[in-house]
Amino acid sequence: MAFPGCNSTELLALIPCFECLSETQLLAIKARIMCQINGRGADCDPATMRDEASCLVCFSDRHLMILEIALLYALAVERGDREAVTPEELADEVKCLVCLPPHDLKAIFEKQLCDWFTALVLPQ
Repeated sequence: MAFPGCNSTELLALIPCFECLSETQLLAIKARIMCQINGRGADCDPATMRDEASCLVCFSDRHLMILEIALLYALAVERGDREAVTPEELADEVKCLVCLPPHDLKAIFEKQLCDWFTALVLPQ
């Protein structure tokens, strides 16, 4: 299968029945695919993945989002994509973005994620 890049029509056409699935099923698929991307292949059984995440399952959704942001921030600093700054400075950088609805911010994030994946898969 050829990687479609960030064409939303082509991405959604890859597996047309994603619309048929519940939010829980979509989250489970997302977790398993990330496990496979991490090189675990068929060794992504639910019990093992749950055990490995046991220290995180007591986190609230907000804390899980903070963890995800911390991971992205550390990656960006480590790769030299940005300088290390304080949380206050980060908040100042996004003072215009916070005026957007949460849905728009999610769409912006997904587009950035797609662009990053595309660059990994289809290097220029």
